[in-house]
Order: sequence, then structure tokens, then C-alpha cells
Amino acid sequence: MTMKWLQPTEGFRTGIEVYNCIVGKKVPLILRQKHLATVYTCGPTVYDDTHIGHASTYVKLDTIRRILQHHFGIRVLSAMNVTDIDDKIIRRSQERKCTWEVVARENEETFWRDLKGLNVLEPHIKMRVTENIQEIVEFIAKLEEKKLAYRTVDGSMNFKIRDYGAYGKLQKINVGEENVDFALWKGAKEGEPSWAAPWGQGRPGWHIECSAMASKVFGSNLDIHAGGIDLKFPHHENEEAQSCAHHDCQQWVNYWLHTGHLKLPGDAEKMSKSLKNTIGVQQLLSEYTANQFRMLCLLSNYRSSMIFSPEAMAMAQSVLGKFLSFLQDMLCLLSNYRSSMIYSPEAMAMAQSVLGKFLSFLQDMESILRGSRSIGNFNPGEIFEKYSKSSKKIDEHLRDDFDTARAIQILQDFMTFVHKAVNSPQSDGAAPERGCLKLCQEFVEQNLTNFGIVLPKDGAQGEESTFSGEVLEKILQIRNNFRKERNFAAADALRDALRDVGVEIKDHGETSSWTKKE
Repeated sequence: MTMKWLQPTEGFRTGIEVYNCIVGKKVPLILRQKHLATVYTCGPTVYDDTHIGHASTYVKLDTIRRILQHHFGIRVLSAMNVTDIDDKIIRRSQERKCTWEVVARENEETFWRDLKGLNVLEPHIKMRVTENIQEIVEFIAKLEEKKLAYRTVDGSMNFKIRDYGAYGKLQKINVGEENVDFALWKGAKEGEPSWAAPWGQGRPGWHIECSAMASKVFGSNLDIHAGGIDLKFPHHENEEAQSCAHHDCQQWVNYWLHTGHLKLPGDAEKMSKSLKNTIGVQQLLSEYTANQFRMLCLLSNYRSSMIFSPEAMAMAQSVLGKFLSFLQDMLCLLSNYRSSMIYSPEAMAMAQSVLGKFLSFLQDMESILRGSRSIGNFNPGEIFEKYSKSSKKIDEHLRDDFDTARAIQILQDFMTFVHKAVNSPQSDGAAPERGCLKLCQEFVEQNLTNFGIVLPKDGAQGEESTFSGEVLEKILQIRNNFRKERNFAAADALRDALRDVGVEIKDHGETSSWTKKE
């Protein structure tokens, strides 16, 4: 067995570099199969609700999955375990005076609901520990055959770290004289659930679960194994050791990805239920949106610790708001061009022939003219050049260990550049390139979508408002009349009242547009 990381000598070179905790630097990501990544993620121990410390890990890893799929064109085959039997689950069932199954199933359901609420893609394969007991028993039995596992007096089974010979690959550790062997199987205790094994009743140890279930799906080698940084040692170290021993291989996982902790201001340690400093996902979503929390995660490298605070969330909201405002401006500009295409003698003749079609046409016109505005005399060549450079830079940053923070900065710079261009002074007869603006809109939309940001559909912005679009258009007409009459106090009061109910008004010369807040 080796303590070194072995770079794959064959396979698909992605052109991406990822941080490798074994060598302490970034290394080329080489997949076993072309355009396919096998990814195993450590899932939850379902004894309580999910908090945002857990959630940040899954949001960050979901972002990496989306980048691989949508930016690099790499299909991701993902699997995740659910630890549905554990000391904590048993204790919680005793506290609640119910079965362990009730605790596990309720919290597992909540976990998947929370991930859906955060727009995290579910894994292709979900595996519960209690549904894979036989595979775990067989995995341990093979380790015993290899003389790398031994039975204890209480019916447990432990792994022989010293006899393995390559322990401490992920995190350097001196295996001294003290007993550091870890449990593969825990002997049965009175009043606790247990399953049969050749060495006696009991249940799996924590570390063996992932090794056995990931091996069931991916075999003796997988591309990527991911989880929070707190799992690096001892959990992932133990997984690598027992899996290499079981499969007689030098390297079970080619790349380990670890996400940084989420902390609260002033806390030296990570968010943890034991420290009683947690914030639940549902509490988060009652105050912020999934997009806003994801933007907070995007603004730092996935390996870095991140602070969750009102100030940090305000920054994430501001960045996200600028992107959505930019896309709304592009929509307004493009809508102005669509009106000239739809409004024609042929269209009017058809509309006049049938009252229903005529009314539908007027409704379309109202929607199209909402937010129409004048446009500056920008240079399409400069826009295309900026687009080309920005696209290249974003690709470079994402290839550099999925650096979303720098990619977001490039996207913001691009947005600012385009905003400045379209708001430049007009020249007589200027006719801006519609295709150029469409390119800008799609470029920003595509990148945000690649990162997992859910964008409004069909020009709608944010959550549903108590006002319909038709009502808001009428209110805007009234406000614009106030502005034409130079009754700015009334116009401002109406604008402020709309802001209080989640509608933002933007003025564009003599016209205005509205958006519903994210």
C-alpha cells in the first residue's frame, strides 16, 4: 500500500485543476471515462432537521456538479448515502419515545425537502444504510479474511490500522502505541436495533457504510468523493484505508473534494447542533431566498470557510439584485425591438377581424411596451470583444478548482460594462444591434443558471405579488401622468408605496418599468 497520491495515467483530461489534500496543491482532473464523472457524496445522519452549515456543503457541491455538467459538458453520475441508524438516532428515538424508524424517516423526508427548497439537485442514486446491511457484512467479512479486522469481546469488529500500513494518507498522523483502531461493526446492546452477522448481532460502524455502499455502485475506483472538511479525518481517512484493503488497490478515490465550514460571526468553530448555534434551513428560507443563499456560497471558494451574517447576506442580495436588474434591463431593451416586429398592418388587420384576437393583441402590446426605453449609441464591436474576453476568463477561473468567486466578479464587470454602454448618450438615428443585446442577456443568464441560480421565467421577477401585471401597468400610467404634470411628490410617494409591497420602479426618461423584488 502507498501513502502517496497516484495521478491517473490513463483517462479523459478535462483541462480542470482541483485542489488535492494529499499533495497539498492543485492537480489535473483526469476522469476514468470520457465526459463522465462518478461522484459519491457523504449524506446526512437523519436524527434532526438540516441546518445551514450542512446546507452550505450541499449547495457548494451542487454548484460544482452543475459547472461540470453545463459548463464543461461532463455528465455526472452521483450517489449519496443516508445514515438511518446511528447512536444519535437511537438516543433521539428514546427521548421522543418512538421507534428509530420514525425518527429516521421523518428527518430524511425533511432533508430532501430542504435540499429541494435550496434548488439542490438530488443524487441519481440514494442508499440507506439499513437497506444495505448484507453488502456491509460481506465487506467486513472480506477484511477479516485478509487479517485486517478482528473481533472484540463485546461482539464488535475493528479495523487493524497498524497492519494496514498506509494509514494517514489524507491527513498526516503518527500511529503510536495507543489503540487507534476503529469500529467496523458495533456489537448489539439491549434495547437497540441489530442485524445478524457471522460474528454476532449488531449494526454497522459509521465509516464502513460509505465504503461498502459506494463500492456497490462504483466498484474499486471512483473519480470524486466529496463532503465537508470535517469529514476529512477520521471519516474519509478510514474510508480510504478500509476500501483499499478490501479491493487490494493502491488508491480507491482519485480526487477528494472538501467544502469549508459555515460559521456565525464570533464563532471559532463550525455551526453544530452540539454547540447549539444552528440555523435551520426553513428558518433561512423564511428570511432569504435560495438564490440569495447560493450567491453567498458563490462569493467564496468552495474550500474556504464562510461567515453567515446579515451583512454577508446583504452583500449577496446586492450582487444578485444587480444581476437580475441587468437582465431586466436587457429584457426591456429587447422588448422595445419586439414591438416594431409585432405591430404591423397585417397584424392589425388580423386583430381587427376578430375581437378576441384584437384584445389579445392589445394585452401583448401592454406587456411589450412595459419598460420600453431609449438606448444609447454603443459600439457592438466593443461589446463583442468584452464578451469574448469575459467568456475566456470565466472558463479559466472555473477550470482553476471551480473558482466561482472570481467568475462572479468577471460576470459583474461584464454587466457593468454593458450597462455603461447602453446608457451612453444617444446619437441621432442610432439603431443598436438587437443581436448584440440578446447575446449579453443570454451570456449572463447562462452563467447564472450554470451556477444553480433560478431565474424568473417569461420576464417575471421574483415571487408572486398581490398585484397582477395589468394592475401594475395602470398604476405606472397614473404615476407617469404625475411626472408629466411635474407632481414629483405624488410620483415619489406612489413609488415608495409600491416598494413597500415588493415592487421596484425604475425610470427611463419619460417611461418607467417595474420589477418584483427577488
